[in-house]
Amino acid sequence: MGLALAATLGAAPAPAAPVSRNVALLAHVDEYGAQGLYSACWGYVHPDGREYAVIGHETGTAIYNITDPSSPYRVGFIPGGLSLWREMKQYRTWIYVSTEAPSGLQIVNMANPDQPVLATTYNLTFNQAHTVTIDTARALLFANGTRLDSANPNDRGMRILSLANPQNPVEVGFYNPDPANFADDWYVHDSHVVGTRVYLSCIFGGFVRVLETADPAAPQEIASWTYPGAFTHNAWTTGDGRHLFVTDEVRGEPLKVFDISNLSSPLLVGAVTSNPDAIVHNVHVKGDTAFASNYSEGVRLLDVTDPTTPAEFGYYDTFPGKPTSVFDGCWEVAPYFPSGVIIASDRQTGLYVLRSSPVYGTFKLKVRDAATLQPIEGARVRLAVAGDSLRTPAHGNVRFAPSPGYDVAEVTKFGYGTAQVAFLVLAGGADSATVLLTRLPTSSLSGTITADATGLPLAAAEVSVAYTPLDTVTSASGAYSFPAVPSGLAPLVVARPGYASATRWVYLPGNSAETQDVSLLKAAFYDSCDADLGWSLGAPGDDATGGRWLRADPVGVTVGLAAASRAEALRPLHPEPEEGLATDSQPEDDHSPAPSTFCFVTGNGTPGGAPGQADVDGGKTTLISPALDLSGMTDPVVGFWRWFYTNAGYPDHFVVDVSPDNGLTWVNAESLTVSHPEWHAEEIHVRDFVTPGPAVRLRFVVADLGAGSVVEGLVDDVAAYDAALVPLSVGSRTRALALGAAWPNPARGAQRITLILPTSGPVEVAVVDVSGRVVRTLHRGWTAAGTLTLAWDGRDQGGRESPAGLYWARARGAAGEAARKLVRVR
Repeated sequence: MGLALAATLGAAPAPAAPVSRNVALLAHVDEYGAQGLYSACWGYVHPDGREYAVIGHETGTAIYNITDPSSPYRVGFIPGGLSLWREMKQYRTWIYVSTEAPSGLQIVNMANPDQPVLATTYNLTFNQAHTVTIDTARALLFANGTRLDSANPNDRGMRILSLANPQNPVEVGFYNPDPANFADDWYVHDSHVVGTRVYLSCIFGGFVRVLETADPAAPQEIASWTYPGAFTHNAWTTGDGRHLFVTDEVRGEPLKVFDISNLSSPLLVGAVTSNPDAIVHNVHVKGDTAFASNYSEGVRLLDVTDPTTPAEFGYYDTFPGKPTSVFDGCWEVAPYFPSGVIIASDRQTGLYVLRSSPVYGTFKLKVRDAATLQPIEGARVRLAVAGDSLRTPAHGNVRFAPSPGYDVAEVTKFGYGTAQVAFLVLAGGADSATVLLTRLPTSSLSGTITADATGLPLAAAEVSVAYTPLDTVTSASGAYSFPAVPSGLAPLVVARPGYASATRWVYLPGNSAETQDVSLLKAAFYDSCDADLGWSLGAPGDDATGGRWLRADPVGVTVGLAAASRAEALRPLHPEPEEGLATDSQPEDDHSPAPSTFCFVTGNGTPGGAPGQADVDGGKTTLISPALDLSGMTDPVVGFWRWFYTNAGYPDHFVVDVSPDNGLTWVNAESLTVSHPEWHAEEIHVRDFVTPGPAVRLRFVVADLGAGSVVEGLVDDVAAYDAALVPLSVGSRTRALALGAAWPNPARGAQRITLILPTSGPVEVAVVDVSGRVVRTLHRGWTAAGTLTLAWDGRDQGGRESPAGLYWARARGAAGEAARKLVRVR
C-alpha cells in the first residue's frame, strides 16, 4: 500500500500545479490521511437542497457539508470496523455504509444532516458486504459480496433488503444460484439497477450477469456474458439503456462499451483508456457524460453522445505524482449533485470537490482500408497539437474532444502507408472525417547471420525489423526469414550474445524477394555469466533485506492476481490484481544460448514458490562488473541483456551506472522505473557518459523502495566491443540518401533521426515547418558514407522553444533528398 500523507485540518489549498483540463478544484479536505487510507465516496442531498459529501476511511466514514463547495466542513465521523473497503449510498434521509470488516451494514440517520447519527447496524443475514446499491424507486437495497459466516465458503451472495422501514431493513431476496456449492463465478462485486433489471459485475469469473427482479424474492438471470480480459468490477448503463460501460480492475484493461439493445447477443463496440499503464476503477453515467475514477490517473470525464466512441474532454488528477502501487489515487467519483458539483475520493489524500466547465468540440475519425473500405482495427491516431492518442477498435472509429482550434490527426498502422487529416474544432461543435489507408506492397526478406572472423553460421541470433512487430531467431544454420515486410527502408537489427549488434538499412521495393546476409563482429569481451569472472555481488550501502544479487540458474516465478492487504483484519473477500494478467516476474531460463544456464539474479526462490519469496525487499542491492579495458577502442560499447519486474513502479528501480576509474566515480547511464519483464538488449556507448580507459566498470542497482511490492532484476550476456569496427550499416540495395524514422515521435523532448548515406558527400539536414521555412539546421557539410544519428531538441535557430505541431526533417545531398515527419506535443 502507498504511504499516507500528513493530515490537513479543514479545507486545503489546491495543489501547486494540478494536472487538469476542463475541471476546476473547489476544495480539498484531508483530515485522516495520516491514520490510514481512504476508500469510496458518495453524495447525500437533503430534502431542503443542502449537499453533503460522504467518504470512507479505514477507520470509519466522514461526512462533510459542501453546500458551499469552496468551504466544506465536517459534520460527523461514524467509526467502523477496520477495513480498506467502505462504500455508501443514500436512501431518503439515511446513508447505508457497507464494509468488509465483519461489523455489519451501518445505517446513518441524516434527518438533521449537520448532526449525523449512527441509528443502527444490520447484521441479521450478513455482517460483511463489499458494495451497496440502492433502488430508490422500489425502496430496495442490494448488498453485494456478502458473508455472514467466514468459516462457511458457501455463505456468500447478494442480499436484497426492503427499506420500507429504512431504519429496520428486512431481507426479501437472495442471489446465490447454488447455496450448497457456491462458485466464485457468482460472487457479485457490484450492481447497477435500471427499473427492475439489475446488472451484476461478477469479478471472479469475469461475467456481466443481468437479473430480472420484478419479484425481488425470486431474482431470475436473463443474460450473462464474458469477454477478453474480463475481471468485471463495475458497470453502468447509458440513459437510454442501450449501452453498458464496464470496468475491469486490471492494469491495461480499458473502459469497455457493450451494445445491449439485444440482451441475448451483447456486442463489444468500443473501448477507451486514459493510460494503458493505469487501472480504470469505477464508471458512472450522468446525461451525456461518463465519469470514471482511474486510480493514478484521477477523475476522467468522457463525452458519450456517441457511446460507441467515448471522447475524453476533462480530467482532474488527484494523484499527480508517480504511484508506488497501481492502486494509488482516485477510488471513486460521485457526479449526482443537483448543483453540478462533483466529488472524488483519493486513497492517499482524501476528498476533492470539483466542478466541470467544459469548453471543447468533438472530432470523429473513421479509419478504413482504401481497397476494401472495411474498418481497420488497431490503427494509431495521434493529434499533433493536443497530443492525444487512440487506437481504433473493431469498428475502426475513434473520437476526440480537443479544445477549440486547428489540429492534425496522423494515422498509422503497420503494413499501411500513413495519412494525415487537418480539422478545425469549434466549441460545442461535432465534426467527423473518413481516412483511407493504403496497404503497402510487401517483399520477403531472408538471409544468413554469420561470424565475421570465421564465416560460420550463428544460431540463436535475434533478428528484427525495427519499428515493426517483426522479429525472429536464426536457425542452427544461421538462417532467418520474414515472408512479408512492407516496402520502403527496413532497418534490420541483429543481436547475438558475444557479438556486436548490427543494423542494416535494406531497401525493399515491394513485390520482390530480397536477401540480406549479415556478419557480426566478435566482442572483445564476453561473459555468459556461467563462470565467475570477478564480479562484485554487493557494495557498501546495500540495505536490501532479501533478494541480493547472486550468480545462478534462475527459478521461474509467475505473478497472477494476488491479494492486496495490509493485515489479516483488512483482507478482502476478493483478490485485487497486482499487475493485471499473469506474467513472469522472474524467468525460468537465462538469456544465453544453450548450453549456458547461469545469469545474475536478485535472489532465487524454490521451484513453485510464491511471488515475492526471494525478491528484493526493503532497500537496494548492487552488482559491479570486473574492470574492462576499453582504452584502445574508438567507439567502445558495452552491451548486456536485462530483465526488470516491479508491480509498483516508482520508487522501485533498476539503475545502470558506468565508471571510468575502477569504481571511484560513477555516472548514471540508465534508470528504469517501469516494469519490463522480458529479456531486453541494452547498449551503452561509453563515450556518451565517461572517457573510456583501461578500468571501466558497470554497476547494476536494483531497489525495492515501494511498500509491499515485488521486485526482480536479472543481467546476462555482458559484452564489450568497438562500434567503429562494425561493418557499414547500409544494406546492399540502398542506393539513395535516406532518413530513418524519428524516435520518439511524437515527442515533448529531444527527437533522434538517422541519416543513411550510401556514398560520401556533402549533405544538409534541417528541420522545416509545414510552410517549408527552416526552423533549425541539424547538420551541414561533407559526410562519410554510413549512418549518422542527429537530434533535435525542439528549439529553433535562436534557441527558442518551437510550438507544438507538425514539422519535417529534410535531408539534401549529392545522393538525393529525403524527408521524415516530426510531431511536437506539449
